[in-house]
Amino acid sequence: MLEDRHGDELERRGILYAPDYVINAGGVISGGVAFHGWDTAQVEQKVEAIYDTLLDVFQIAQSERIPTHQAADRLAERILQEARQGVAWAARAKDPANYYLIEISRPQTGTPTFHFYVCRNGKLEWRDSQCIVEKIDQPGDSFHIIFEARGNRFDTRMIIARAPSDKPHLIGIFQDGSFTYGGVGFRGKNQSESLLQAFFVIPLR
Repeated sequence: MLEDRHGDELERRGILYAPDYVINAGGVISGGVAFHGWDTAQVEQKVEAIYDTLLDVFQIAQSERIPTHQAADRLAERILQEARQGVAWAARAKDPANYYLIEISRPQTGTPTFHFYVCRNGKLEWRDSQCIVEKIDQPGDSFHIIFEARGNRFDTRMIIARAPSDKPHLIGIFQDGSFTYGGVGFRGKNQSESLLQAFFVIPLR
């Protein structure tokens, strides 16, 4: 739909409009094969769920007495608000399709978790997850993250600014020998905002 007024006009004419970014979600979901490493069964399950999502849109439109394109926007906003937030970084990235991905997720409910993935030839594979004992869900928190890659072992430690300690908290240890060298990179996760204030690389001998 080009403009909201077009959806309003369809509503006025009594035409039930199925929002395009809901019914066309299958194309985006298929991209999860490369990015998330989903198999065929997972993709089919998520595509089939488009039907239920569309029913949710129609239900919101009916209960709130709004056009379906507005209902789809409201549903999307609710999903984003409930989404996990966190930060992730890539290590030993040989190219955009081969790297390690380390992620800290902060769900609105539940325990913060530390995840370790390996991406080979564009396929992201989950390897391990570990719960983070420290409380890191306060808005505006700042952290000093120390990531050490030594051989096949990857250690991550954290210092929380509002609760400083003599020694950094160990939040995760992973081991993998897929890549021996490469670059690094950072990104936010699921609409979260993070500010990288400083970054240092210290060679280990």
